[in-house]
Amino acid sequence: MKISRRTVLIGLAASVPLASSLSSFAVFASDDSDLLKVSRIIVGRDDLDPKIAQRVFDALSKMIAGFDAKLATLAAALDRGQDRDTALAALDDANLDLALAIAQPWYIGIAGEISEHAKDGNDRDGAIFVTYLGAQAMRSVEHVLPFPSYSTGAPGWWAEPPDGVIAPPMPIEIRDWNYVPPGAVGPVAKEDPRFMALVMQNARKDVS
Repeated sequence: MKISRRTVLIGLAASVPLASSLSSFAVFASDDSDLLKVSRIIVGRDDLDPKIAQRVFDALSKMIAGFDAKLATLAAALDRGQDRDTALAALDDANLDLALAIAQPWYIGIAGEISEHAKDGNDRDGAIFVTYLGAQAMRSVEHVLPFPSYSTGAPGWWAEPPDGVIAPPMPIEIRDWNYVPPGAVGPVAKEDPRFMALVMQNARKDVS
């Protein structure tokens, strides 16, 4: 079954409580930027970060000609007193395309098209990084999935086997940052006090 772009846009906020009840009147309900106002309707959340909104605006301004004027047109189309789903369903094709372009960096953290065959030799071809931790794809699973590369506990938390798992004994000193396993070849990284302070800070948050 083929799903339309309009259906995808409306369904983006399906997991957000009460998202469908957000009134499009909220678009001009504050002194926030037009980009942040329309983003609240598109994403279906009223707690979006203004700093990320500015980065989304900066990225799309570089990619879309006449972005300011097109954004104003989209804002006007959403400011008709309708509920979120009705307002999005009524968008014409031009406004729908712009709404999807705005939704992308909010959800995956990158604006523009990503290509593994980039012309400049990098992994992005015409794409601009916007956010990592603030991406909605991350926010939707942050309560059950730790962010990749972030410690889930104090130093050495991984040394204790999970419940029900029998692991071979390991030396006590393996929990020490300076531990060098037998047969190791090459230089051994030394503890960075700033990194360890950050790890301990996150560990205390996990425990509290």
